[in-house]
Order: sequence, then C-alpha cells, then structure tokens
Amino acid sequence: MKLIKVLIQNNRDALIQHGADPENLGSHSARKGSSTLCTTGCTVSPPYISVCLRAGWSLPGVQSRYLHFQEAGDQYVGRTVTGLNPLTAEFSISPPYFEGNDLEVSEHILSIVPEGSSDQMKILVKFLVASILFHKDYLVANIHRASRFRSTSIMMRNANIRSFVRTRFAWDPDSNGEAPRITGVPPHVSLLNSMERVIRSQNVLPDLMASRVQALLDNNVAQNGGLTAAMVLQVVEAQLRRFAPAGNNPTQPRSMTNQSNQVQYHVYGGQFHKLPQNFTSFPSLTFGNLVTRWLLPDLEQNIPPLKHLNAGDVTKVKRGRKVLHEMKTLMGYVKNIAQEMNVWRPDGNWTEHSVNTLLHAVAHRFHVPSNRRARQNQQVTWTTVLRVYAEEQRRVNNYNLP
Repeated sequence: MKLIKVLIQNNRDALIQHGADPENLGSHSARKGSSTLCTTGCTVSPPYISVCLRAGWSLPGVQSRYLHFQEAGDQYVGRTVTGLNPLTAEFSISPPYFEGNDLEVSEHILSIVPEGSSDQMKILVKFLVASILFHKDYLVANIHRASRFRSTSIMMRNANIRSFVRTRFAWDPDSNGEAPRITGVPPHVSLLNSMERVIRSQNVLPDLMASRVQALLDNNVAQNGGLTAAMVLQVVEAQLRRFAPAGNNPTQPRSMTNQSNQVQYHVYGGQFHKLPQNFTSFPSLTFGNLVTRWLLPDLEQNIPPLKHLNAGDVTKVKRGRKVLHEMKTLMGYVKNIAQEMNVWRPDGNWTEHSVNTLLHAVAHRFHVPSNRRARQNQQVTWTTVLRVYAEEQRRVNNYNLP
C-alpha cells in the first residue's frame, strides 16, 4: 500500500496530464476499474452475477442462495477483463499454446516444475510458459533492465520452443487438434466469427479460381503438345536453386535446428569481450537466479555462464571484481555441498533440468532463518544468503576450536 502511494505521489503531474485525479487512485483501483469495464464498458456486458463472484463480492439477500457460479459467465468475464474488445471478432482469440514438437516442449516443462507435481500443475505451467514466450518481445522492451525476471531461465533461453507458440481464432482450422477449446465467447461474437469465415473465403477465391483456370489451360495446351505452366515453374525453381546458398533450398521450408548453447564474443573498442558493452553492473539476483546464471548462458543477451568470467572481464562493471569474487565464494560453497549430495556435474555439461535438480537438493542448506528475513526465501538476494551462510560457518568453526 505504501509503495502504491509513493508511486502515485511521484507521478502526480503525469497522471493529471492524462486526466486522472491522483486522489481517486488507490489499492482497489484495479478491481474497481476492471469491474466497471465488465459491467458498463460495453452495451453487451457479462452477467452481473459473474462479475460479483469473480470480484469476490457477496450477493445480497436470497441472491446468494439461488444465483450460483457457472463457467460460461465466468469465462466471459475473464475475456473482458483482459481488455479484449467485445465488439470485434478478435475477442474470440485463444490463449497462447504450444503446437508441434510436443516431446521437446514436454521435456522443457518437466525441467521447470518440481518433481512429483500433478498433471494439472504441469498443464498450468505449460500455458504459463507459452503466454510468457508469446509476449516476450513486449516484456523485454518494458521490464526494467535490473529486474530479476530477466535472469530466469524462461527469459534467458527457450528461443527454440518459442517458435512453437501459437494463438488461434475461432475461424482458424485446428488441423492438429492441439489448440485449446475457445470458451467465454458470447453469441454476437460467434456471429462475427461466421462473417469473418465468409470474408476470408471470399479473399482466397480469386487465387483458387486462377489456379483452376491454369490447370484447364495446361490440359488444353498439353493435348496440342505445347508448353505447360508446370514446365515453366520447374525451370524457374531450377534457376533459384543455382543461386541459392549451399544447404538452402528456396522452394522448401527451412527445417528447425536445435538451439545452440554457445554464445559469441562481443566486439567493441577494437577488442573481443565476453560481456556486452551496455553491461555496466551485475543485476540483482536471488540465490536461484545466481546458480542459474552461473551455470547456464543467457542466450537472449549473448552472455556466457558467469563461471567463465574473470577479473579482466569485469573491469568496466560497477564493483565488478568484488561482486565476482563474492559470487565465486558462494558458488564454491554450493559446489562442495552438491558434491557431497552427488548432484554436481564434474563434466560441466549443465542443463536446465540438472540445474533445477541441484537447486532442489541444496536449497535447504542455504535456508535463511525466519528471524533473519523479512520476506520469502525465494526473494532473498544471493548476497544475503552468502552473509548468513558465512556467519553460520564461522560460528561452527569457533565452536569446534579447542
């Protein structure tokens, strides 16, 4: 609540310029705004009962006894509150989902969720990952550069499975049967979808008629021993193949290749560098973020695993040598414990799954005591973990002295 007040106070002038009264904004503004949008933002609004139930408001009198939750109304509210325009056919868009290469996608999801998770949890995480990857360009452009979310594996990697993320409209064919069922669509949008199908059918009609006319001409010319359109196309494709780069066939779609874990050097100032020129400070990381960044590359920003950095690589980074030394110290503790528990990979061939396995195994050894933390352990920075662990080691060593 205090953070919201500070944010509003620091942006009063900007809010006033956009016609908003800062005095009317508070912690409940989002729920007020979304409920207002659902009920009065359009002449065709979701059921009022569904809006109240989604907002968590009690119904007066006998209404709570006789008017209950139903999926259709709640799904309509869910679509409306996302900001989709209910007066367009695009209101029926599906959520982002994965289509094709189910084996690779499933392996990635399994590397994220904890072992023993239910099937429902795996399905939920799969949709969550698809949504994040679908909006990744927006997130990269708008999330603060120091945000810890940038250091998660889902933002650093996943360029390969991102190509399998899809969305579908109600009029699009679902040839593979992998698209989620589109729900929460009101009748008037269903009519708009039918009109959209007709419009799209009309748009492809000229090309379809042209291809059929071409086939008729081919048959007629072939009967007279003349040149067919297929022969002309065959000659053109042969010439294209002559000038195409090796291994690239312009007449065939390119096949998907496996994502490389290698990163390239950055070139600036006439020298090669492991870090990009705009890397001026280490981001704020949790303990889990640090282990991930230490062992795995950030393929999005073309940064190698931090374990490959040395003092000469961080001379332009704020407090670079000191921070890197502290990182090495903490990861030395992690390595020793991981070796004791037989989860350290001496070959250095780390994957997302093996890193998650290591984290699950050693996390309890780096637990920050409840009386030393003001927030959840998953949010504690790695520097706090290092300080607490080092203090505990010193107490143990002093206790063991004769």
